[in-house]
Amino acid sequence: MARELVRPNPTWQKCAEWLGEDPKPGTIYKDVIDMRAARRVWEGFQAIVGVAPEDARKYGTFHSWVNGNYVRSQGLAVRRQVDVDDDVVSLGRLLDRIAKSPSVFSRQRYLAELHPTTPDLGNQFFDALVGPGAKALDAATPLADLEGLSGGTAKVRDWVSNEVAHYNAKTGQFSQGLTFGDVHEAMDLIFEIFNRYTQLIYGRTIAGSVTMPPWEAVFRVAWIPDEDAYQHVALAQQQADDRRI
Repeated sequence: MARELVRPNPTWQKCAEWLGEDPKPGTIYKDVIDMRAARRVWEGFQAIVGVAPEDARKYGTFHSWVNGNYVRSQGLAVRRQVDVDDDVVSLGRLLDRIAKSPSVFSRQRYLAELHPTTPDLGNQFFDALVGPGAKALDAATPLADLEGLSGGTAKVRDWVSNEVAHYNAKTGQFSQGLTFGDVHEAMDLIFEIFNRYTQLIYGRTIAGSVTMPPWEAVFRVAWIPDEDAYQHVALAQQQADDRRI
């Protein structure tokens, strides 16, 4: 019987594949890392704007464009993770899949997969993750996480669905009161739930910070260093406009 329980299981393997051991395209891991990396760049850009000379902050077109692109892309990324359709890879679908086969995520399988030589330590971790003495995950847990995921991202998803992905005649009402903080709270919730199931399936979590090259260095030199360069840019834009007429 014990050998039967720890045989390779397609549900366990599929969930591990969706989560991703590395941030490869097509994994939830990659989506989560991309969201956090984009947030780091956006937060850094806000700091740059805060210390920039007044002349650099005089015209807000570029700043508004950066902010708009950021909140739309992050909003779409949030909505994507709640999708439970059969043809997507998302955190929502992962939770739905686990809830339908909770017995797969048993203590015995967890120990066999992650702690074959350290069962005492594995039992401690499983107790903390699933519950003291629990033989397997209870379906109520992923279902509650799915409900929490849906509720905690609802404000952002409503805005994306009605004002970004589609047109709704009530456009403008869905964004009333929406803040960057709302988007970030939704992202943090996704990260928290992702890490919980990564710990259950891979026995580890990923750090909240993202290591990136020093991208801020591009702002330490003038991109348009003199009048000749400025005129070149202006001419290029005019030529592009003329081609579109």
